[in-house]
Formats: sequence, C-alpha cells, structure tokens
Amino acid sequence: MADLSAGQSVAKGAMVKGTGAKQTCAWDRYKRYLFSIGLRNNWFLDNFSRGAKHTILSAFAQSVREGQYCPRYSKQVKSETVRSSLEGMAQAYKLADQPDQRLDGDGKLVFILQCQLQGYSSLDPPVSPQIAITASILRELHDLSLSPADKALCKLFMGAFFFAMRSCKYVKVSGKKKMKLLVLKNFRFIKGL
Repeated sequence: MADLSAGQSVAKGAMVKGTGAKQTCAWDRYKRYLFSIGLRNNWFLDNFSRGAKHTILSAFAQSVREGQYCPRYSKQVKSETVRSSLEGMAQAYKLADQPDQRLDGDGKLVFILQCQLQGYSSLDPPVSPQIAITASILRELHDLSLSPADKALCKLFMGAFFFAMRSCKYVKVSGKKKMKLLVLKNFRFIKGL
C-alpha cells in the first residue's frame, strides 16, 4: 500500500462523501508535501524512525500553516485548519491499516505537535465578535414580510430574541425594568401557517 494509487484508493474510496472531501484534501496536501521533500513513493514513511516521522509531520504542519496549499494568497492559515489537515492525514493512515503517526506510545498527540499547535493557537488573531441583532432590525424584518407565514416566522424570531436575551440591555422601557421569563404557555401557535 505504499504506492500512490493504493493510498489514493484507500483514502478516497472508504470515506463518507461529506467528510471525505476534507480528508481527501488533507491527504492530497500531505502527498504534495512528501513529494516536495523527495518522498515520492513513501506515503506512509516506511523505514523512518519514530522521531523522524514526527519531524516530518511537524514540517508538514508548518507548510500548511504557511498557506502553501491555499488557492488564494494567505499569509497564515488558522491553527484549526492545520489541526484538521493533520487529522485528515491520520484518517487516511487509519483507513490503510497504518498506525497514526501523530500519536506517541501512550496514544497521545506527540509533544512536538502539541507545542506546535498550541503555539499556532496562541498566535491566531482573536475572534472578532459579531454585533448582536437588535429589536429594531427584527421589527423591520416583520414590516418587510409579505405573506402571513413570513409574518408568523418573524413573530417567532422576536419571541426567541426576547427569550434568549432575558434582559433590558437593548430595549428602552419606562417604569420598572423587570421582564418576566417567557414560557411555552405564553405562545399561541396558529395551525395552517
């Protein structure tokens, strides 16, 4: 199974279509990396020591991080993409009845990859929070809806909005700022909409 065609058929043929695309992409990246370092017919790193295999996987992770396999220009790929590429490559190993090279003797991720992925995660830009939807936007959606079914959906959106929010942060009220918790009996469902 160390040749290209056997590895491809195992990696592509035994995967489920939905998740298979990402795993096949990761396996193709891995093969392209091995090809670039001169390992053209040794996809499973036969005859390499455990330490050498870990070094090769670490270098592969770095090549993914640098965006070498991205179709568009990208300065740096996020750590989750690197992690999923390693997982996709490992899945192809498992499907070919090969041991998972990412793991040490105890079945844990090897130390070099742990440190590398943690470092990538620390260097990733922080996730920018999205602005919360406001009640005025929901009201505008309701005003723009045409059919009774759309209007009913908008009313459900508004109910869900206030149920999830449970505070008066975005709404101006006069008097006491106490909002009762919405429960199922507060909603009326109309059949046929």
